[in-house]
Amino acid sequence: MKHTIRECTLDDIHILREFSYKTYNETFRHMNTPSNMKAYLEKAFDINKLRDELLNSSSLFYFLYADEELAGYFKLNEYAAQTDINDPQSIEIERIYVTK
Repeated sequence: MKHTIRECTLDDIHILREFSYKTYNETFRHMNTPSNMKAYLEKAFDINKLRDELLNSSSLFYFLYADEELAGYFKLNEYAAQTDINDPQSIEIERIYVTK
């Protein structure tokens, strides 16, 4: 099996949103009510929010392909975009999801 990683661009926003919905739902739906899950997905993966994140030069999204099929994605945050430690010498992995 051949694996490829490529950086996401703004042109990928709809694929990223759809894949984010799918993988987050697969991972966490058993721990949430349907209404809580729907509310979270709509807020976390709002198209305008994703656009802002993709345009943020301190955040990087990458797709992982397995034999040319989208199999996962991850989001990295450099210092200015980090949600926790805010260390200029570190990179934060904010999200990492793969298909089942």
